[in-house]
Amino acid sequence: FFFFFFFQAEDGIRDAQESRGLGDVYKRQPYYSSTLGCFSDSSVCLDTFFCYCCQVGRQCAALRGESDTHDCGNCMLTVFCAEFMPMCLRCKVSDKFELGESAVTSCICGVFCSACSVCMTARELNFRGSNPGGCCCKPADSTHQLS
Repeated sequence: FFFFFFFQAEDGIRDAQESRGLGDVYKRQPYYSSTLGCFSDSSVCLDTFFCYCCQVGRQCAALRGESDTHDCGNCMLTVFCAEFMPMCLRCKVSDKFELGESAVTSCICGVFCSACSVCMTARELNFRGSNPGGCCCKPADSTHQLS
C-alpha cells in the first residue's frame, strides 16, 4: 500500500492572487496606533472632544469613500447612541482594512473608551488614506505613500 500525503505549506507556494491595487499594502497589518494614543494627534483629539458626534459622522463617510465629508445622519444617530456608534465604527474599520480585531475587543473599546476609540479610528483612517477630515481642527496629514 502506498499512501500519498499532500500538504499545503503555510508560507510556501500558493495560488496566484491578483492584486487589488495599492490598498493591499495597508491591509493585513495591525492598527497603526494604540487606543490610548489619543494625544498623538492633537487636532483629532480636540476635534473629537469638542465635536464628538460630528467626528463619528465624518468617519462613517470616510469609510464609504467620501473624504472630508460630513454625514449628518450618523452624526445625529451618535447623539442618541453615543456608546453604540464607536463600537460599530471600530468593527467597520477592522473589517475594511482586515485588521483582525475581534468584535468583543471592538465592543469593549467602543463602550469603555469611546472618545479614545474615535480618536484611534480617525488616525487609522488618515493613515490608510481615507481622510475623515475635521470640524473644528484640520487633522495632520498622516497618509503614507510608498515611493
